[in-house]
Amino acid sequence: MFSQRVASFCLTHRLKIILFTLIGTIIMSFFASRLEVKTIFNDLLPTNHSYIQVNDEFKTTFGSANIVTLMIETEQGDIFQPAVLSAVKGLSDDLRYIDAVNQFQIISLASKKMKAYTASSEGIESRPIMWPGLPQTAADYQRLRQDVMQSPLVLGTYISRDLQSTLITVDFIEHKINYENVYPQINEIIARYQAPGIKIRVIGQPILSGILFELLPETLTITAYIVAAVAIILLLASGTLRGVLLPLLAAATSGIWALGVSQLIGINLDPLGIVIAFLIAARAISHAVQINLAFDTEKLAGIKSSKEAARITLARLFRPGTLGLITDAGGILVVTLAPIPLLQKAALMGAIWVGSMLLCNMIMNPILLSWLKGKTPEDHFSFGLKKLMAVFLSWCGRITTHKVSAVAVLIVSIVLLLSSVNAALDLTIGDAKAGSPLLWSEHKYNQHDSAISQRFPGNEHMFVVVKGFDRDAMKHPEVLRNISRLQQEIESLPEVGSTSSLADVIRPINMLLNEGNPRFYKIGDDNAVNAELLYLALAGSDPGDIDRFSDFQYKNGAIQL
Repeated sequence: MFSQRVASFCLTHRLKIILFTLIGTIIMSFFASRLEVKTIFNDLLPTNHSYIQVNDEFKTTFGSANIVTLMIETEQGDIFQPAVLSAVKGLSDDLRYIDAVNQFQIISLASKKMKAYTASSEGIESRPIMWPGLPQTAADYQRLRQDVMQSPLVLGTYISRDLQSTLITVDFIEHKINYENVYPQINEIIARYQAPGIKIRVIGQPILSGILFELLPETLTITAYIVAAVAIILLLASGTLRGVLLPLLAAATSGIWALGVSQLIGINLDPLGIVIAFLIAARAISHAVQINLAFDTEKLAGIKSSKEAARITLARLFRPGTLGLITDAGGILVVTLAPIPLLQKAALMGAIWVGSMLLCNMIMNPILLSWLKGKTPEDHFSFGLKKLMAVFLSWCGRITTHKVSAVAVLIVSIVLLLSSVNAALDLTIGDAKAGSPLLWSEHKYNQHDSAISQRFPGNEHMFVVVKGFDRDAMKHPEVLRNISRLQQEIESLPEVGSTSSLADVIRPINMLLNEGNPRFYKIGDDNAVNAELLYLALAGSDPGDIDRFSDFQYKNGAIQL
């Protein structure tokens, strides 16, 4: 038979196979050590979903997943005091020097982008609310407060309505950002401005990714505890040192091959996918335990030679073991059908891992057992578990074969199944609480997210694209009115904190041109009027001031949520 020929070949050339496996493992260890451990945010998203396709097309224009939000909160009084405003300005200035930062998208009370508009005999005047310096006199502070209270794009969006906190948002260039570097840089800047009476909170995808990297040593410590726990379980179950070492060796060796091959084909290891490594390692351990038990069975049957017992074990288990590995790999590869790159990469890495078990487990373990000398299976230290297992299995056999108890087991199983189905229908899909489900609810990040959400409802950003057919489509009155109507509909949803669009830039300017009459807080009547209002609003502006709401041709626009 084929299995017997394979077994005979492997045991005849056992030294060569072990040397090949050892050399291969050393080579793969080198590549595995170079495997990138990083989070690619887009890998978490379904690539074929229409929302994601829209995001990929317009994210460089209207938004990014890499926005970091800082909230400066005063414990007493409002933010219009020197210590708080100095912190806002210092943070805004220092953030410009972080790696991969988009300097044109640092928005705060101290940035040039945040402007106040006034009307005079000279026309519409726009000036930064608090730039380039801090207020110096009581009159300056009073004017700053008045400018904030009169600006609908500032109050409630960047200044809380109770005037006790303010936001700074900063965006990063997606293809340049390195979360592992950005996170400590932001923390270092925040530490400079922490002071009595001031709280600084920070959230955002770069912060969350940085925290995951920061917790990687803790994850490795937990991994060590898990390995120790598995080793103890194996020792209790097998009663031998080789019953512990061989399964762990099989899992480690096959894992090294999988990580090495993954690096060679360009797959990165996401910290979020580490849990999958435990599942695959458990499969490797289970196969190794099965081989050990089969080897002991042959020894108990009277086979004196370890080499012969190993040959028989490999011959008997090669076909079902290989079939099991192929089934495992096939089941894992099914996950690649999901249009989420993170799952696809994890599934491919898992399939490679399972495939490597053919050499590192199915063949290597019997070969190592063939050199075994010493105690027979009867001499294994059982810790009393075999007797407990025999009692337990005997009890299971009785209740499942006795008519009355078997019916009772069936009824209880059906009740539990129906109850589970009913409970599953009420299962919450998605993030049930504020913050990130990747961290415990009491983690500082989630507490910061909750605090910012209370002050600024809707701190998670989205954008709705309004795609025009030609240049200047976003200046058309009907288009702008439809945008405003859509904003009203969206704002009626309880999940939405606020919205803003190009219409919110135009309306206040139109009102100012008409002596502040609220009746003129509306869109212009034609394209030319709207173009003039936008020109007045953006006079003396910085690059990127209008990027959140429109592209430079005013062909496509966005509603920011």
